[in-house]
Amino acid sequence: MFLTTDLVIKNRLHALHQLAQRPIESTKSYRQIAKHISQQVSPWGSYLTFQLWDENPLTSIQE
Repeated sequence: MFLTTDLVIKNRLHALHQLAQRPIESTKSYRQIAKHISQQVSPWGSYLTFQLWDENPLTSIQE
């Protein structure tokens, strides 16, 4: 299961959208984006959750 309500996951998705220059503007749009991602990665959502917990998308840019 992809944990869309987890704070780390929320922060990572916001960061990824910032990198793509498509910031998430509201809670409603976050829920829509997270739901879409969850549907796209099903049944592998837990693997995506682990990857997002493990990797900060901003780390490679800051180095």
